[in-house]
Amino acid sequence: MKLWWKTSDFLYNKNERLYYRDARYFDKKEANGANVFWSRGNGWVMGGSCACSSICRQIILPGLPSKSNLKTWLRG
Repeated sequence: MKLWWKTSDFLYNKNERLYYRDARYFDKKEANGANVFWSRGNGWVMGGSCACSSICRQIILPGLPSKSNLKTWLRG
């Protein structure tokens, strides 16, 4: 989990609430000046979160400390 959070913090744009594909995309811009994000990757993260959400809510969340980053992230 430590590596997950390190990577997530590095690639996640808090203002746009999306992930970059990798560090090469931090400075890339679309023709209209917008940042370039990894749409497919954001979709996989969202899909994976939804797929495990019922299991996570029933099994994982109850056992996590109330201030857990994972608990906050899974709840969205």
